[in-house]
Amino acid sequence: MILSHLKYTWLRFCIVASITLCSATTLVAQETSAASKPKDAPKTDVAKKKQDLNVVVTATSYPTALNKIGGSYVQVMTKKEIKRKGYKTAVEALQHIPGITIATTGTLGPVRISGLSATNTLVLLDGVSCNDTHDHSPSLDGVLASSIERIEIVRGSQAAIYGSNASGGVINIITNGYSKKPYEVHIGIEGGSYRTWLSHFNVSGTVDKLNYSVGLSLAGSQGYSAGNARNDKIIHEGNTSEKDGWKKMNTQVKLRYHVTDDWSVYFTHHYFSSRSEYDDNYNGMVVDRTKYVPNPDPTKFGTTVLDPGGLTAQRVESDKQILALGTDVATLDKSLKFHLDYSKLTDHIDNYNNDDKLMASTTGWNNKIKGLASYYIGAQVLTLATSFNKEKYRDNKKQAIHKQHSKAAWLQDQIILLNDDLVLLATLRHDSYSSFGGATTYHLAPSYHLPFTNTTFKFAYGTGFKTPSLNQLYMETWGNPDLEPEKSKTIDATIEQGFLKDELKFNVSYFNYKIDNLIGYDPNTYVNMQVKGQSEAHGYITKLSYDVPQKGGAQISYIRTSGRDGDSNPIARVAKNKVLSDAYMNITSKLETSLSFIYAGPRTESIASRSKDKDGNKINELDAYALLNAAVQYQVTDNWLVKARVDNITNKMYEESWAYATPGRSAYLGTEFVF
Repeated sequence: MILSHLKYTWLRFCIVASITLCSATTLVAQETSAASKPKDAPKTDVAKKKQDLNVVVTATSYPTALNKIGGSYVQVMTKKEIKRKGYKTAVEALQHIPGITIATTGTLGPVRISGLSATNTLVLLDGVSCNDTHDHSPSLDGVLASSIERIEIVRGSQAAIYGSNASGGVINIITNGYSKKPYEVHIGIEGGSYRTWLSHFNVSGTVDKLNYSVGLSLAGSQGYSAGNARNDKIIHEGNTSEKDGWKKMNTQVKLRYHVTDDWSVYFTHHYFSSRSEYDDNYNGMVVDRTKYVPNPDPTKFGTTVLDPGGLTAQRVESDKQILALGTDVATLDKSLKFHLDYSKLTDHIDNYNNDDKLMASTTGWNNKIKGLASYYIGAQVLTLATSFNKEKYRDNKKQAIHKQHSKAAWLQDQIILLNDDLVLLATLRHDSYSSFGGATTYHLAPSYHLPFTNTTFKFAYGTGFKTPSLNQLYMETWGNPDLEPEKSKTIDATIEQGFLKDELKFNVSYFNYKIDNLIGYDPNTYVNMQVKGQSEAHGYITKLSYDVPQKGGAQISYIRTSGRDGDSNPIARVAKNKVLSDAYMNITSKLETSLSFIYAGPRTESIASRSKDKDGNKINELDAYALLNAAVQYQVTDNWLVKARVDNITNKMYEESWAYATPGRSAYLGTEFVF
């Protein structure tokens, strides 16, 4: 009997991958000979590039110099930049990254890359997925800026490395690292408008063979009404007067023990707790509270009416834990490296209505084991990895439990040629899902640097495969067990030009992303459904930056984004035209100032939200807006910093989602101590 193709795709992939790895390694080893040894390697030896200060891990899954990552479009925001601009949360920081859109609805909002739906963005925390288990959307609620060391953003499909949910790109938030001192303590407090307060504590150090970092961050705000009290086109009269506050907490424990110079083990644990209040929807607007009045005739529907004098306890409470335990081993004079880890994500979400009644409660678990081997040989890095993933979702009110599992293997080859100017990167992956069978994805990302003009050409093409979440499949009322996985293709092409020893840089990047079987929901019944046809997002990003170390710098970006879903509906809540600009200056060795500007053009309002004004007119478009923010920090002593920030200096009234408020002019003052 002829064996089923699907049944043995997984086995064949592993065999082919292993043969390819061994064959390629043998071939390159013969060509590079003794020069391939890391201790005597020439300039092109990739293993030594870890010493490069501009190193990222997200684009290749191992430390790689920025100029050696191939054709992927990568952006990095450092801790220094986060502090300079005074960001309080990860969401605030990401809103100033070209190509990222976060349209908040009160204190919450989905994170989208290049206009794709939020579930196509994978968010990692120290390399571990923190996307919500209930719908696979990226969750950053509770991630405070004080805990962030840097943020790496890789645009375009990275599904060949990270699997489902990475079709649009990956955001990797890397938390505070280890001090080289026996101990170093950081303490900070901040407060300001809307009775907002933040505090953080972190102690880290190195004692003998042990690196450690322990941190606690707390924040809260009385907030403002989620229903926009400054929008004169919606109902007020006491319906937008209640303040919707929030509280956040996150803790961090990171340990790494170096058993030998070539062997270390590590443990990380992150805990996030968040409480965010929000408002009701009423006839396409946002108001403090409504109530349902039953129809005397039990065969007919009742009506929803305004109830401004009632209790307003509507909120979402969430807890998230991310645990990782792993080991790194290097052998063969550090030319062969192994990584093995186990990670577990647990998230719990409770939704309460205005009467303080628990309406929905869910808990999700995601357990993953991953193994990776990288072989550094001359100008080449070969990587073979495998992973096993088990996901579980429980509706706590119904006590219904659903499960699914998957396994994957991927092979990546990175070759650096022509005196480091040509980088070839290719990745092939196969996933096997318990609910959806097998899927093969790949990613090609070459780049070439023209040395005599200092011009770099980058190109990346990737395919993606995104499965529905257990919540989307089985949630009571809105679930749809007939959903199929999304399939995607993404193209990114970039030209980078450096001038004046790279103090002045210009780049332009084109993107075109296409998705089949996009998962959405029926705007009338809210049942999850498949959007017919092909959905598309395309556009380009241009960026000009000038940076003089120790003195100052400036940058400006223009982002053009267009696209439609399979039903020809325009991309909702994403500006076709957007400008981001900022500048900073070191006035003295202790005083630094920064100024940032955001312009977002008109945006199509979400059709699914059925937005209307108080006269019943349908809202199809959100107005353009421009914001100006400023920050200053003064290093009083080596151990004492004071800082101030003013957001929305012109007090512009704007909305990222119809009828939802955003902050007006607001000011914050803080201080930090290091000892």
